[in-house]
Amino acid sequence: MAAITAELLSDFRVDITNGTHTWRADEPVDLGGDNTGPNPYDMLLGALAACTTITLSMYAQRKGIDITSLSVEYSHDRVHASDCEDCEIDDRHG
Repeated sequence: MAAITAELLSDFRVDITNGTHTWRADEPVDLGGDNTGPNPYDMLLGALAACTTITLSMYAQRKGIDITSLSVEYSHDRVHASDCEDCEIDDRHG
């Protein structure tokens, strides 16, 4: 079973590990972060892009298709601050 651990280091800076690799997420300075890593939305899109690219590569290899280059691009217009404008805080959890 795969496990991911995320540890909050400062206001929004988070170190993430799978036990072998460690990477960082953060928010931009204008949202109160230190901009030391991509924001969670970009990380999610990066994971999707990596999965898509690897899947296409695996498919091509199994079909004997020679790929010399492969690139995928995703974009989003989500802004965390806007997404949370209507969020409610559950007093039981902070």
